[in-house]
Amino acid sequence: MDTKKLNSNIQFLRGISVIIVFFFHFNTKVFNTFFVGVDIFFLLSGFVITSSIYKKNKFNFFNFLLRRIKRIYPNLILILFVFFIIFFYFYRDYTDDYINNFFSIIFSLLGLSNIYYSLNPTLFYFNEEIRWLIHTWSLSIEIQYYILFGLISLFFFKLKKNQKINKDLIKKIIILISIISFLLFTFTDIKFISDYYSLPARLWEFMLGSLLYFIYREKKYAFAEVFLFFIFLLSFLNFLILDYKLVIIFTLLSIFLILLYSKEIQLNMITRPIMYIGKISFSFYLWHLILISIFKDHFSSEIANFLIIFVLTIISSYFSYNLVETKFNKKFSIDLKLEKLIKVFSVLFIILFFY
Repeated sequence: MDTKKLNSNIQFLRGISVIIVFFFHFNTKVFNTFFVGVDIFFLLSGFVITSSIYKKNKFNFFNFLLRRIKRIYPNLILILFVFFIIFFYFYRDYTDDYINNFFSIIFSLLGLSNIYYSLNPTLFYFNEEIRWLIHTWSLSIEIQYYILFGLISLFFFKLKKNQKINKDLIKKIIILISIISFLLFTFTDIKFISDYYSLPARLWEFMLGSLLYFIYREKKYAFAEVFLFFIFLLSFLNFLILDYKLVIIFTLLSIFLILLYSKEIQLNMITRPIMYIGKISFSFYLWHLILISIFKDHFSSEIANFLIIFVLTIISSYFSYNLVETKFNKKFSIDLKLEKLIKVFSVLFIILFFY
């Protein structure tokens, strides 16, 4: 596997994804299909997470969760805290948004904001004005995916250790999940199961990334039938699919194929600035909608609005990436104790969930 070239291509696509999401949130009417940047993120995340788990011969579920927590929460807590101070001090007249933003903060920290937005019909992602923290729905989807895929991988490694498994089982599981999720996404619109904010309808996007990893690692293209399934399905049934779903499907298939043949395609020939944005993309994504909500329409022209907010997002992302994200995303001497703490909280959570 040409890891260096592939990683640079992924970084480039991350940069492109977060930039087009910025365009979408800045003006949803003009850039009305650019929401698909989030879906590209999901595919890339599926690849990266699968790679981080399956390039090794053993898997520690609680260490995996700890690394994900250290990757996400320091930055998230900082940015939500800054937003909390700014909003509740400077936007006292926005009383209609107080409750929504308060609960958005709480549910974002719990990794459940997508469920909160599903419950609240006034916070649909395609409303005319997307504001404040509504973009955190995708972060909650990511967190839920980490837990679910981590548990699936834990089960796989336990079976593998007991020699009850062949090496293709995990790929068969991934394909099965992909097909079920894709069918839910395509043909239903059930709250919490297949609506826009739901994890089950998004799993196929992550699983495409997982399949890409296995195909690329093993240099086997035997999973092309998965694409044939998608294409066959679309060719006969695309008139039944909502427009935004078609945009997502065709975009992700295109990205999958681009990455699949990334040996021949070098995406970062002109792209140092975009690759840097890809590097800080998590911070960029967390900051951008908050800054758009605060500064939109504060300046004389639309172009000035766009450029100033974009630059402010880059600057904020630079500082939070370097001062918070990279500082916490390392190994610490207390990591083993934190893993034990996660185990305790996991048991308590399971008990409370069933209660």
